[in-house]
Amino acid sequence: MMERTIFPSFPADLEAEFQSYYARTYSNASRSALVLGSSIYLSFAIWDYIVAPEIVGLSMAVRFSVTAFLLLSMAFFGGGRLPQLILALDVFLAGASVVFIISNMQN
Repeated sequence: MMERTIFPSFPADLEAEFQSYYARTYSNASRSALVLGSSIYLSFAIWDYIVAPEIVGLSMAVRFSVTAFLLLSMAFFGGGRLPQLILALDVFLAGASVVFIISNMQN
């Protein structure tokens, strides 16, 4: 009888091979997604300047710091075994930083 799990996976020997294949095959797509996402994320600094010029310094500092982290994570871990985990953590960080920026805006 097959075991039921929350996250399906292959048997152990095939799982390692699949993860390696997936990382090799989709590493370029992961890198491209991070570059595109970082560009879009930085472009919203213009919107911050228009909507809330009083916090543009904080906004730019947060946005440039997060973008630097995103690009460094791509450089160091982009070709690793867990590209989806790295992308998920990067998206979470970018989202949390947007919440931080919005929470510091005045009404």
